[in-house]
Amino acid sequence: MPDCAYALSGILEYLFRTYMVTLLGVSKKKTINLLSVYRKTVFLSMNNCFQTNVLELKLLLLQNYISHPRKPLQNALVCAIIVNMTEDNKKIYDLLDQMHYDADCELNFDSPFELLVAVVLSAQCTDKRVNQVTSELFKVASTPQEFADMDVCELEKYIFSCGFYHNKAKAIKSLSQSILDMGGMPTTRDELMKLKGVGRKTANVVAAVAYGENAIAVDTHVFRVANRIGLVHAKTPEQTEAQLMSAFDENLWSHLHHVLIFHGRYTCHSQRPECDKCLVRGYCEYYQKLTSGIPTQKASK
Repeated sequence: MPDCAYALSGILEYLFRTYMVTLLGVSKKKTINLLSVYRKTVFLSMNNCFQTNVLELKLLLLQNYISHPRKPLQNALVCAIIVNMTEDNKKIYDLLDQMHYDADCELNFDSPFELLVAVVLSAQCTDKRVNQVTSELFKVASTPQEFADMDVCELEKYIFSCGFYHNKAKAIKSLSQSILDMGGMPTTRDELMKLKGVGRKTANVVAAVAYGENAIAVDTHVFRVANRIGLVHAKTPEQTEAQLMSAFDENLWSHLHHVLIFHGRYTCHSQRPECDKCLVRGYCEYYQKLTSGIPTQKASK
């Protein structure tokens, strides 16, 4: 065990909720290896540099939470967080996969661009409703050029039942023109996020479903289920995505996204989750509190 121990809080609080986390940082030419043990102290030692692109944090966020007995770490860059997927997480994934082995995107589309439009329409709307709308819409327009040329009022009439039709029509028109300006449909998440009106969640869905990129899109179901089970302890979709990425092997990310969505839609509802038919309940923090009489937080929608 190293001589010096450093207690972390705040920015690294969620690390304590995993069983074993390796945090690598670079200070000048040295690499700092922080090994955290579940809900205990983080120990510091020096190792050879190892890099990954899972998550980057500036030391500016870290300095407030690390105390050094002699000298504070200066101008370091936290390069990565690597989490060894725990046995519990693997079992939870396997059980979710067993319950929802056929989990996949439920939006209907014939091209990456059609999927992009469908995902924009799906905000605050069910996939079933979106499919009803696009079954008629895509007969009239199905390419960036056709949507760019389409009158916005006409588009609004088609998508009215999806809700927020003014904003969604503007977004579809804008991203269609952006694609034409770029010379073609983007094929990566980073390129997709350069389109007007396309955020990280939408880009992740298209990148994963249309192009096979490993990604976790955090919608309301993923956010609720992941936090309720205890896979993450996050307050925002961005934190949820980062923690899920660090807790599961990269090759599982896309399917994990789908099984969490299916679990949220068909079992772990926002109100009155069907815990009696959930195979994950033995590992679920919410269920453990429920059965032990500990008050649970009101479920997020």
